[in-house]
Amino acid sequence: MKIKSLHLLEFISLILVVISVSCSKDQDINKNVISTIKKGSLYGSIKMYNKYGNLDSNFTDVTIVLKDSLNIGRFFKPDSLGTFSVDSIAYGNASIIVTKPGYGIVDTLSFYIHKSIDTISTIKMAEILPFSYNSFSINYYNGFIHYSRATNYQSTDSYLVGELICFGKKPTVSINECDFLFGTGSFSNVSYINWTIGSSTNCSLINFTNSGSKIGDLIYAVCYPIIHAPFTLYEEQNFTIVSYKIGDPSPSCSFILQQ
Repeated sequence: MKIKSLHLLEFISLILVVISVSCSKDQDINKNVISTIKKGSLYGSIKMYNKYGNLDSNFTDVTIVLKDSLNIGRFFKPDSLGTFSVDSIAYGNASIIVTKPGYGIVDTLSFYIHKSIDTISTIKMAEILPFSYNSFSINYYNGFIHYSRATNYQSTDSYLVGELICFGKKPTVSINECDFLFGTGSFSNVSYINWTIGSSTNCSLINFTNSGSKIGDLIYAVCYPIIHAPFTLYEEQNFTIVSYKIGDPSPSCSFILQQ
């Protein structure tokens, strides 16, 4: 019995040694994988526009949070000119959140880092307008969007307002949950914005069909007032906008899509 017990103890010890060596190898492999991941430096800049369309040079309350492909987070601020740089970022997809109180348009974006020195396109932000529409109705026919909206916002201030309409097949449609969004190109001076008014703008049916809708579908829409400037919507950049932040939408309304 003592001999058998001894053999059993030796066997257990051998198993423990094998497990230990195996774990050690796994850890070494993980260390090697992490150590061989390429890393680079990211350079970028931010431009901010107030509700008058003028550049805002106050970057003191702007914060940037970056999370790289290894899920390592960084917190930093741009300099007094709105530029920033951060080193030792793992190659791969990184998420970037830019925050300034009262400002939005872009909230979160993603950028694929693949160079030792990489540069992201200029991130543009704009002041969020202090009002939203309290009613909204919309229809679509003959290639035109026909809509009306109302607000009781009152101000003696004077700045121009643009509008962004978001379309989707869910009643929860929003800037971050829509099939497509459409800038109307219709602008009004805020000092005369205490009204209910109707407008129309041409919009090709292709916008709906290319986004997955067809004739007869029930389409929901909301309308956002935004500052009057073409930079509020991005067209060409080397990053992907993950989410927007532009203020509060109007109540949603719906219509049956027809030609």
